[in-house]
Amino acid sequence: MRRPAKSIAAALALTVGVTVLFRLALPSQNAMSVGFAYLLVVLGVASGWGLSAALAASVAATAQLNFFFLPPVGSLTIQDPRNWVALTVFLATAVVASRLSATAERRAAEAEAQRNDAARLYDLSRAILLANPSEETADLERALIHIFGMRDARIEVGGGAQAAARGAFNMHWRLRVGQHEVGALHLEGPPLGAETAEAIAGMVAIALESAQLRAETTRLSALRAGDALKSALLDSFTHELRTPLTSVKAAASALRSQPEMAAEARQELAAVMEEESDRLDGLLENMLDMARIEGGGLQTERRPQAVELLIRESLARRPCPTRRVELDLAPDLPAVLADGPLTARALAQLLANADAYSPPAAPVRITARREEAGVRLEVRDLGAGFPAAMLAHAFEKFHRAPLARQLRPEGLGMGLAIARGLIEAQGGAIGAANASEGGARVWFTLPAAVPHAAQPAPRTAAS
Repeated sequence: MRRPAKSIAAALALTVGVTVLFRLALPSQNAMSVGFAYLLVVLGVASGWGLSAALAASVAATAQLNFFFLPPVGSLTIQDPRNWVALTVFLATAVVASRLSATAERRAAEAEAQRNDAARLYDLSRAILLANPSEETADLERALIHIFGMRDARIEVGGGAQAAARGAFNMHWRLRVGQHEVGALHLEGPPLGAETAEAIAGMVAIALESAQLRAETTRLSALRAGDALKSALLDSFTHELRTPLTSVKAAASALRSQPEMAAEARQELAAVMEEESDRLDGLLENMLDMARIEGGGLQTERRPQAVELLIRESLARRPCPTRRVELDLAPDLPAVLADGPLTARALAQLLANADAYSPPAAPVRITARREEAGVRLEVRDLGAGFPAAMLAHAFEKFHRAPLARQLRPEGLGMGLAIARGLIEAQGGAIGAANASEGGARVWFTLPAAVPHAAQPAPRTAAS
């Protein structure tokens, strides 16, 4: 039996219960008291089971009041005309009261549903705010399923979106912001009210529009940053190229225009050309290294390498040609597992950086110490050190402190960034700090070729 039928049957049973109560237990009560009892039953039925059950209870109560309690008892006729008026008023009162009660109940249910919808829409707005930008559509689909009790949900992004499995959903909305279509929403589950559905579609549409705006803003910011970086790089690179090219061109012009030039002068000009050519070669090598590091194309070939040979190879690249370099190497250094040429280039970058920012007569020191996991090489200068705000960005490309630009305006700010890329590609670590007694310290560590526990113990003088 369906629920409305059950409600009507229960309502009729209650009217019969009132009749039995007053016929058997309270036979002395007058018809007015019985009528009020029936009226209370009708009101209760209207409050609990709705209008249809209340109307059925009203008709049944009227018939039973007439048959069992109004003279002549046992007949549906009415002897006293005044009782017709009373019976009609009773029936009208019962019907109106049942309608009012049912209407109040319906409005209360609607208000409760509106409160529930408002709470669910609030939960959806929180889910939109907390959605992961990289998975916003999937997060919103899960939120719609969880919050509104849906069996499935699909959000399609883009104007003119059409669900491939449209038949699998029983509710569909096009998502628009103003006149701009941003996607489509498809839901499978219990039907939603028109206002709730419109609110959901509007919130999801605004979320998609906001996501598209954020993505576009990010793309434009990246383009502007990339353009600014390219401009800065081209300006710096042009400046770096112009200086050695000018020197080479001037030397070549002098050699050509003065064929009778003394041998000593010719040697000096040739030395200038060679030095500036080496500078150009180093600049181009740095640019290629940075391109390979950022493009993931840096190939490493790690083999056991003697630390001292790596240092000598680096110094042979003449990173600081006019400065004294002091070596402080521990006597028990193990071989390291490294790519020799890459490590030598990384160390040369650190030496060139130290040379650029050191006082003219101050030496640069290289120290090498054994650590548990391998060897730590450190380059220290006696310059001004890193500004406090610079340390966190020391290994970022093109990032230079104002003092560094004054001391070395021709620098590109790539040396430490290249060194980091070359060392980290080999599985090493790199860091920087200021020395307590002044100057900057930059170091990197490389793993030992043989684990520390397997290294032979150093020989003593007595052995």
